Amino acid sequence: MTSLETTPASSPRPAQKRRRWWPAALVAGLAVLAAITVAGVRQAGERAQERVASDEIRKVATTLSLMVSGAEGESGNLPAIDPTPKATGFYGEMERAIKTVASERLAQHKAYLQELKDIGMPRLLDAHRLAQDAGLIESRMILEQAERLVPKYRDQSLQVLKDMPALIRSLAIREPEKQKMLTNLDTSLAQRNESLEQVWRLEGRILREFGLMISLLDDNRQFWYADHDELMFQRDADLKRFHQHQAAIGKMATEQEQLGKRQLANVFSALR
Repeated sequence: MTSLETTPASSPRPAQKRRRWWPAALVAGLAVLAAITVAGVRQAGERAQERVASDEIRKVATTLSLMVSGAEGESGNLPAIDPTPKATGFYGEMERAIKTVASERLAQHKAYLQELKDIGMPRLLDAHRLAQDAGLIESRMILEQAERLVPKYRDQSLQVLKDMPALIRSLAIREPEKQKMLTNLDTSLAQRNESLEQVWRLEGRILREFGLMISLLDDNRQFWYADHDELMFQRDADLKRFHQHQAAIGKMATEQEQLGKRQLANVFSALR
């Protein structure tokens, strides 16, 4: 048996780990529109307006890159994105379209984080809370509520992609330009849709992994205790399993983050 004093497991911080999943979903549609914008840029000659729009879109992408890295902090306090374009003409319409998608996704991101906070998800593995949770009933309730949020926000994010054709048709640009954009959108939408689905599949798996951690603690309640903000394990086997679950969650969160970074790389590449 390992002594209590020598086997601490620092309480994981779900809020920090879980800030990385959403950006991948958020930027999927933005990458589509950025690529479409380039197709239009190559046709038009308004270089001054092109530069204005490109600069504005880079600002949006930079905001989203902060989200991907989790730099917005636990409260998700990123600046709102105003869809009003600074450019005019064709490029202004492209800027408006991209900002509209990014603004919607950012709002969804913040709403999801707020709902997770409201149900107590950031404190799920807080050692002091766990020690006071008789039968870990509250912990299971938190996870059940979090799992119900996943299909809600998955559907919202997919709906933004589904709404893109209508957004393109609403742009004040020439009909041939709209048709070319719609064609380009059609060829890439399935891939972006799958990227979103993968993000949400990972999110569901992450929540299930948290559930396994709660089950581990529940099944071995007499062999751990809370020491301020740390969980202390009496048995190496329990500590090892706990760390394995942490590692699995970290791996999936990293995969989500990488999806987001690839999408953002597509945006920045398209704007060069």
